Amino acid sequence: MDALDVPHPVITVGSDLTSRATAALRWAAEEARRSGAQLRLVTVWHAGVASHEVMPPAAERAAMMADALADAGLEQDQASVVMLEGRAGPTLVEAARGSSLLVVGSAGHVGALGAMSGSVSRYCVRHAPCPVAVVGPSAAPGPVERVLVSGTLDPEGSTFRWAVRQAQRDRADVHLIDSWYLEPIVPSYPELDVRVREEARERHAKMRQRLEQISAGTVRVTESLASGHARDVLQARTRSRDLLVLPYAALHHISFVHGRCPVVVLPPEVPATAPVGPATVTEPASSVVPLV
Repeated sequence: MDALDVPHPVITVGSDLTSRATAALRWAAEEARRSGAQLRLVTVWHAGVASHEVMPPAAERAAMMADALADAGLEQDQASVVMLEGRAGPTLVEAARGSSLLVVGSAGHVGALGAMSGSVSRYCVRHAPCPVAVVGPSAAPGPVERVLVSGTLDPEGSTFRWAVRQAQRDRADVHLIDSWYLEPIVPSYPELDVRVREEARERHAKMRQRLEQISAGTVRVTESLASGHARDVLQARTRSRDLLVLPYAALHHISFVHGRCPVVVLPPEVPATAPVGPATVTEPASSVVPLV
């Protein structure tokens, strides 16, 4: 069964109710509304020494989270709160099993695994069994206008089907954004610059053709090819209502500051045909606090 047709889909979002996490919660709530998914808000605390002195009681935490969900515009039957104890990264990853999307907040720095801001988001991207949406504070609420893919960072096109499915559901464009770069050398060789540029154009045209074949006219495909490092081109050309989709492998090769739009990272085990809609999760009743 297609996940878009699953009767009780779930999106999992991790939040500590800080300002950084608020943008992620609002984005996840909008995603849940668009897809008809149930939103599951997960908060994790680690019971260390004197933790009772800094952590509000469980009932108070549940009330705070319920208020946050209400502020995000979700009705009582659209969301639930889960409070778990443990290390944030591993606990969120385990809580997301069975979901097809885990949403986490970020200060806006996304890129090489060693440089990505926030140990929790870094851990989730590395270990989550499902796609992970990393949402920075600058992400704009509202529908996605463009779903971005990059043949430069995804030469296999492994993200294309996922991105097309997302664009179909959101009635958004799919935008192929590629780049080419030649390190400055002395003396310069104009013929080398021309050759590198032509090779980039040929690769870009092939990726555009592949994307058109996958979309089969169901969404509008746009494109851009620019000179520069991939990280710089993405930073300059993305918008707040874009959704950038990257394969996990791309994070090993680039490091860029990216706070303008959410970034979805697909783990290696997600096939290219993975549906966009979240999958059903069976939640133990004892761990869920209904939104009131």
